[in-house]
Amino acid sequence: MHDDTIIEILQKKVFPTLGCTDPVVVAYCASLARNAIKGRILKASITVDKNIYKNAHRVTIPKTSLQGLTYACALGLIGGNHQYQMQVLQDLDEKDITRAIKLVESKIITTKIRKQPGLFVEIGLKTDTCSSRCRIEESYTNITLLEVDNKKIQTAHNHNLIKKDLPDLSGLTLDDIFRFVNQCPLGKIDFIEEGCKMNMNIAEAGLKISNRRYFGQGLKKIAADCKCGESAIMYAKMLTASAADMRMDGIDLPVMATAGSGNQGITGLVPVVALAKLKNINREKTIRAAALSHLITIYIKERIGILSQVCGCSVAAGSGASAGIAYLLGGDRQTAESAATTTTGGLAGMICDGAKSSCAFKLSVSAGIAVEAALLALEGVGITARDGIVADDLEQTIENLAFISREGMSDVDDSILKLMHDMED
Repeated sequence: MHDDTIIEILQKKVFPTLGCTDPVVVAYCASLARNAIKGRILKASITVDKNIYKNAHRVTIPKTSLQGLTYACALGLIGGNHQYQMQVLQDLDEKDITRAIKLVESKIITTKIRKQPGLFVEIGLKTDTCSSRCRIEESYTNITLLEVDNKKIQTAHNHNLIKKDLPDLSGLTLDDIFRFVNQCPLGKIDFIEEGCKMNMNIAEAGLKISNRRYFGQGLKKIAADCKCGESAIMYAKMLTASAADMRMDGIDLPVMATAGSGNQGITGLVPVVALAKLKNINREKTIRAAALSHLITIYIKERIGILSQVCGCSVAAGSGASAGIAYLLGGDRQTAESAATTTTGGLAGMICDGAKSSCAFKLSVSAGIAVEAALLALEGVGITARDGIVADDLEQTIENLAFISREGMSDVDDSILKLMHDMED
């Protein structure tokens, strides 16, 4: 695969987001539907896939203390700016929040879960003058339909709004990834540094907030009490948890997402940058290691699905981070693959039971294992072929993981949603 195509993949699949991407994509879709028409809102409908519903159910929407799809939709309708895409709520103020709460309390917003798999968000809107409908599919910014009064919008003014923004990843191989990371001119990938800084910024901000319930703060105290603050594993765990604490709590700071998820961006970048900082690794090596982490994460997510039954922040981003850390610390391709394989084998059973505050703990576990697997790989130690789902190479191991997720865990989301509903009753 040509370098320019891989750079396009990075540019499309790595993007800033304010808040958890699942409620935010609902707000983004709602903002698009609202922008297309005028008038007083009479009715709004939300249709989402099972994973969007699951992930938006108990996570705090940015700049608020609100949770759930109806609030995400209302906030997008009232205070969203679609031009910011996954930072659609960045201009939200207290008046907008108050008006959105009143809109939800009016009970004019309905929600429906789509049975078919795959990322899907559709907002239907009716006002006292007309109606609109907006649909997003396959990826978080991939608008596939926008219509007013049942007519598709394709005017000169907005002909670029409906788009297909997915580069073709079918030809991407691990050979392409490792060749690219080693040989691509630094000037073509130094934009990755912005995400490294962004995700470390929110991690460090979280450690400055004294809150007993935050996992990052808890790990910081443990590190101090046990005098292990300089431990590479604990340092990565603490910072990764802190970044997730902030994001899941709706703090007004952006995160650079990887493969559609801000938490994947946190797991994929923060441990790598934490180790670079701890070991005084130079800028170029850090950027290349971060690129490797991004690409391995994207490679895995393309095979298990952008939304999946297994925790992508663990098995995908954790494996990406582990490969990146091994590379950062001087390992060759074989070492980086061994690190990623061990991480995949160790975390393969972690399910995704929705986005929520406790994701910070899952991410800290994944960060710790990513560092540990990388350090073990540098010592020539790792999970070997035919141990569980681990195959002879990383590529086949990932395919095995995808098979387990796709075939063996096909009913997991339905079971999780049933539990969610039962606990709400």
